[in-house]
Amino acid sequence: MTTIRLLGETLTVTMASSTGPHGTNQDSCGWYARTSEGAFLDGTPVDSPGGEFLVAIVCDGLGGLEHGETASRMVVDTVLHTASSVESHGLLMQALLVALIQCETAIPEGSGTTVAMIVGTPEGWFTVHLGDSRCHAVLPFEVRRTTDHTPREGSNLVSRFIGNGDPIPEVNPVDRFNLLCITSDGVHSQPGFEEVLRQSMTASDLLPPVPWDDATAVHIMPRLS
Repeated sequence: MTTIRLLGETLTVTMASSTGPHGTNQDSCGWYARTSEGAFLDGTPVDSPGGEFLVAIVCDGLGGLEHGETASRMVVDTVLHTASSVESHGLLMQALLVALIQCETAIPEGSGTTVAMIVGTPEGWFTVHLGDSRCHAVLPFEVRRTTDHTPREGSNLVSRFIGNGDPIPEVNPVDRFNLLCITSDGVHSQPGFEEVLRQSMTASDLLPPVPWDDATAVHIMPRLS
């Protein structure tokens, strides 16, 4: 668990991942935060330019395609490198969108990956996603989440992802929240997930006890005073 002071709040950030029964984890995740007290990459202090923002990401390589684990890791690494390289938060969102477009042709041919990001800047908090990995915002009286890019609710088919020729993600603002998290479908497909989410304190709390698939989460929570 890493505690940071960002955009006027004290946040705890955690991430966790487990491998499903097939033996190769095609999920990847990471986060980068630049604060007034320093910068952090996956919780490790690093040097950086100034400004304040956070980028957290989960990618899930498509199981029906080859090299899914390579594609997901490449997108995560590219996004985090881009975030750590921008000179100011005002350039961040445009830089991230350009990075995703570049990933479309950089990942191995014939592969693909979902992408879901939470981005926090002085202008507000945003979700950025393609596919069926989800961003969730726990509000005082409800849980809101991104809508999967699938032909129909509950479908295992993904209609938009990095690798299918449409790398422009859906971007939406996030209201005031009690908790933000990003999950791959191996997490949010478990029965009773919303209740598990409401009670969670770290990313590890969200992983199913017996994973049926790769399961990955990044968890961002204001610290209770």
